[in-house]
Amino acid sequence: MFNFLKNRRPVVVNCYTTDKRAYDYASIAPAFKYTPKWFKQLPKGSQNKNMRKCFGLLDLFKRSFVIPMWCELEVELHENGAFTWVFHDGQTIAEVHGYQQFSGWVDSSSHYHMKIVSPWTFTCDEDVYFHWTQATWGLNDLFDFVSPPAVVEYKHQTSTHINILMNAKRKKLFIAHGTPLVMITPLTERKTVFKTHLVSSEELGKVAIRMPGVKTGGYSVAKQANKCPVTGN
Repeated sequence: MFNFLKNRRPVVVNCYTTDKRAYDYASIAPAFKYTPKWFKQLPKGSQNKNMRKCFGLLDLFKRSFVIPMWCELEVELHENGAFTWVFHDGQTIAEVHGYQQFSGWVDSSSHYHMKIVSPWTFTCDEDVYFHWTQATWGLNDLFDFVSPPAVVEYKHQTSTHINILMNAKRKKLFIAHGTPLVMITPLTERKTVFKTHLVSSEELGKVAIRMPGVKTGGYSVAKQANKCPVTGN
């Protein structure tokens, strides 16, 4: 009976931000609200064979949620391997990982790394996993940058920062406000709801502390520490 009731109850992901502009104008939303313009312009009708009949694409937009770009971003790549960037909201920041963190996969001369620090913090009371992938269907150019896929959860961690690898052949990169960056697909058959909340920095500090401080082992140690000793969850 308990499992039956649990399976009927929706999974709730709470999405917190202190950024009013992101909350008002670039909020987390079901993916169908970010359906690309090119898709909407495809001719309708049974005689037209196009991507309107692609159930893999339709189900992706039906089941997923989107993190859109909350401000304009301009990046300029330089000949010496360095690059500079400007976020036009005047407050978003980025981090850069050294090549050693992705060596063996991508050549350092072909791509540059940037982690865009997201204004969103997610929490979920259940140990539900989500597939995190680049929102490629909404991009104008597929070769400007790549955002690697992953499987994530929000019971033990809250981060939604966005890693991108920029193509070194493109000397400039521009990401417009509202561009879908990430599609998050629940790996569960249960109905899933993403609820957005505009909060103060103090309120965010209270909900963001999900993992205890650890010196070594990072996420895996913290996740184990948060497990129930009876159920293991």
